[in-house]
This record gives sequence, structure tokens and C-alpha cells, in this order.
Amino acid sequence: MDLQKNIMKMSVTHSAKNAAELQYYLEHFSKMPMGNQFGAATKSSAQARGFDAQQLVAGQDYYKYEVTPHKFYRIVDKVKFNAFLKKTQSTLSMAKAMLIDMPYKVVLNFAKPVKKVNNSKAILSADRRKVTLITTMDDAIKDPSIMNLKIDF
Repeated sequence: MDLQKNIMKMSVTHSAKNAAELQYYLEHFSKMPMGNQFGAATKSSAQARGFDAQQLVAGQDYYKYEVTPHKFYRIVDKVKFNAFLKKTQSTLSMAKAMLIDMPYKVVLNFAKPVKKVNNSKAILSADRRKVTLITTMDDAIKDPSIMNLKIDF
């Protein structure tokens, strides 16, 4: 995190042996402790300015997943998403006041070529094995369904 340059990046990589293992991981990811490295990185530079970005990452359990050997579906639970927004409203408002842009990017890599993607903002790579969704938190707040992904492969 570099608040001077308005940059915060978090990357998560996970390999699963099967669809059930991946679904379990995705459903429980938000409940995992973030670890000292992430906590220290967000607190050291951010607390000086009163901004706690860790609050935006922790507790994001507002997705419903359906993962099988041939599909990956992620749908926003609007009730949980609205509860998340209510809980993080002050942090989001502070970020906006500090002119911090909040891009949102998800990259999913698949072992097999993707047959169908049901999201107009999602970009499918030339080899059809990577799906990239790029938007902003502002757009997601206005319309949470833009974060939905239904991918058949």
C-alpha cells in the first residue's frame, strides 16, 4: 500500500485439486486471518492518515459460489453486500474524500478453454483460459450485479 501514490494491491493465488476444494476455499476465504504482513502494510502508512484499508478486505463474504468441474458461478448476495457497505461506509467515504480511486480487478485462470462468460465487463483472453473482470468499487456500489460471474468451461 502506498497512499502517497493512491495504490493498494492485494493478490491471492490458490490452487485447488478439485471443484469442491475450490468452492470450500472461496466460501471460507473471508474468515481466514489476514496475517501480519498485510496488517502491518495497511496500518503503518494508512493509520497516519486515519484510513484503514484492511476493513475493505476483511469480511467480504457477500458472494455465493457454485463450482463444478465445468462451471464457476459467483453471484453477489445483495443483502450481505449492503451489510458490508453499511459496516465499511466510513472507510469508503474517507477513501473517496482522499481522492483514492478504488479499482476492482479479478483474474481467473482456467485449465480448460472457457465456453461462455455471462458478464459484459468480463474480458476473455485469446486462448480462452483467462477471464478478467475490471470495474471500480464506485460502480459496484451502484450496481453490485456487475461483480457477478457465470463462467462455463
